[in-house]
Amino acid sequence: MGQYGQGVFATKPYVSSANYIDKMSDYCGDCKYYKTKDTGEGACPFNALYWDFLDRNEEQLRSNHRMGLMYSHVDNKQESGEMDEIRERVAELREMAAAGEL
Repeated sequence: MGQYGQGVFATKPYVSSANYIDKMSDYCGDCKYYKTKDTGEGACPFNALYWDFLDRNEEQLRSNHRMGLMYSHVDNKQESGEMDEIRERVAELREMAAAGEL
């Protein structure tokens, strides 16, 4: 298991989407969000935040061989325009969090 912080990077960052959280815990059981959605009505915040993290840190992370599959998904999201929707969702989430509404 690697760590990402303070400018230090080992193996790969330990960040996850709702799918991983659901598989490894029981937090998603009664959740009002849809773990399979990145954007739109009821989309899980963890998904948009996950893709946004990868997008914002692409320069540091893309060259890691363990991140190849994830960055192929990022590429697809960028080509389809979905990454723009994800960025909008993240901006909304940050506003909600600042207002104590998340």
